Amino acid sequence: MTMNTELIDRYDMLPAGTKVLCALSGGRDSVFLLYRLLELAPERQLTVGAAHVNHLLRGKESDRDEAFVRDLCEKEGVPLFVGRRDAAAYAAQHRLGPEEAAREVRYAFLEETRQTAGYDVIATAHHAGDQAETVLLNLLRGAGTKGLAGIPPVRGRIIRPILNVSRREIDGYLTARNLPFVEDSTNAEDVCARNVLRGRVIPALEALNPAFQEHAAAAADLLREDEQFLDSLAEDFLQTAFDGESVDAHALAAQPKPVASRAVRRLWGEGLSRQHVDSILAACTGTERKLIRVPGGTAVSERGRLYLREAPAAAPESVELTDPAGELVWGTMHIAWQTLDRPREIHNSFTNFDLKYESINGTVHLTSRQPGDAFRPAGRGCTKSLKALFQERGLTERQRALTPVFRDAEGIAAVYGSGIAQRCVPEREEKVIRIWCEEYNKR
Repeated sequence: MTMNTELIDRYDMLPAGTKVLCALSGGRDSVFLLYRLLELAPERQLTVGAAHVNHLLRGKESDRDEAFVRDLCEKEGVPLFVGRRDAAAYAAQHRLGPEEAAREVRYAFLEETRQTAGYDVIATAHHAGDQAETVLLNLLRGAGTKGLAGIPPVRGRIIRPILNVSRREIDGYLTARNLPFVEDSTNAEDVCARNVLRGRVIPALEALNPAFQEHAAAAADLLREDEQFLDSLAEDFLQTAFDGESVDAHALAAQPKPVASRAVRRLWGEGLSRQHVDSILAACTGTERKLIRVPGGTAVSERGRLYLREAPAAAPESVELTDPAGELVWGTMHIAWQTLDRPREIHNSFTNFDLKYESINGTVHLTSRQPGDAFRPAGRGCTKSLKALFQERGLTERQRALTPVFRDAEGIAAVYGSGIAQRCVPEREEKVIRIWCEEYNKR
């Protein structure tokens, strides 16, 4: 079977020379993905590696999966990175379900590995069947166009090269080549809605139309294009109607509802229900002052303007990063860190930092902003106050309170979204404290 690269090419997932890290559970889908990437590697000069997370949730079966992946990668000469993460403990600590906890620790490990090992992208094995399940789940929840668009082919550094490949095609490929894989016994249990859809609903739909998975994936693709177009109309409207604090209420109400509702969600972000949006748009049609309470703040319509105001956020408590490595959730952020003796590459950005170990006075503390905070960001050539930096980025008061600031006894070492202090910039192969930051509610 010649690899169908239409989706890969349309989203430019794997340009020549890409270093791709394959998320490898050992199941049939991820084994299929790994072998297809290896087939494509010579043509596109790809460097293929694999990463496996043992969530320690299924006892001997989890260990069996890890052993299988190790043997497979050794046989094929694929570099493998394995992480053992106690997903059950993480779930209890953060009050999450086991699946959600496993997903969070898995994606955190994949991103840490990608950066540490120098890969460009992470490839996951979501396929047309997963897309069909997601579309049906979101339909059951009453989702609109965005939800029915399903799983995006690309999200940041995560790519899904086989999202247009059906389970039937995957099984045919593995059978033809007699490729081994492992089965997760929990997939056969009707313990969650997705398993019910996979085991009973989708087979019934495929009895009516054997190409249901492919058609559902194609429909999601079309809906994604519609969603992107409507979202662009909302953004165009806000470019002229939003002054940085409020929006022209009457002009907003005059927009077609699909555009107006998206404009409201773009202004506010996550957390608004359909009823909240309808109430806000209704308030924009009158002349009287109206106040609507929404999650995390208020919407106020007065004098022809709509103001969306966030409630003040309490800053999370400061945390001392004393261990050589660790991870935690701080406010809305997932933070991970590791001390590295002589890294071959330095990875500094506005969200992830390599702090020169010798420059740190004492230990690193994770804190919120403090009155009078200022530092000298690398590459800026001057000292800037956090107040000025936050103003440049257009952060709300809530966002400012929840922005991670890393400091030692000498002051600020790095600020999420603003960069690393000049004094903490390392040279290659110098010992560093590597810090990863990710907004965990956006994964």
